[in-house]
Amino acid sequence: MPLAGTTIVEVSSFVAAPLCGLTLSQLGAEVIRVDPIGGGADAHRWPLSESGASLYWAGLNRGKKSVSVDLRSPDAQILVQELIATGDGIVVTNSPNRGWLSYAALSQRCPDVIHVHMVGRADGSAGVDYTVNAAVGFPMVTGPSSIGEPARHIRRTLQEPVDTERRSRRREAHAVLGVRVLHGRLPGRARRHGAEIHRGPRLGRGRRRVLRHAVG
Repeated sequence: MPLAGTTIVEVSSFVAAPLCGLTLSQLGAEVIRVDPIGGGADAHRWPLSESGASLYWAGLNRGKKSVSVDLRSPDAQILVQELIATGDGIVVTNSPNRGWLSYAALSQRCPDVIHVHMVGRADGSAGVDYTVNAAVGFPMVTGPSSIGEPARHIRRTLQEPVDTERRSRRREAHAVLGVRVLHGRLPGRARRHGAEIHRGPRLGRGRRRVLRHAVG
């Protein structure tokens, strides 16, 4: 494994930083995740098992070692700094880049520290998929919340370009050949004039998308 023998300390929660630590672990690194006593903000995130354990948390943190400390205690903060410095000096975190876990503080104890700081936004502020989706307007794909029901179903929206092209091809064939194209079949008179049917990829329930095309 390319990272075998490398020790990395992870102080994180939610998705980006834990996924980074998981990937490094799968490449052979020894990843030690540090959490507050009782678990971090994502310790009980859904979905849950029948016993109440977070399947989400278990999936993102499998294969890692775990340390729980009181992160508000100065002694515990020094302990985590020592854990980073006495390892390989590599830390992955999405915690704010300030105080005892900042690059400035860690570099005083370990001058060659590698500080991987995962941020939600370019300016360093927090951001998760919920806030990003809202910021770009994605929830409006099914209409405003005030109407109580989807105004424009996403499946219908995605299908419309195909339907529009299909109608256009039919009109073209009708104008050129004087015949109507129905259900993917062409009359013999149309075939003699060089009309073609182009079959697209299979869609759901075994059907094919058929694009009608007239040439000549």
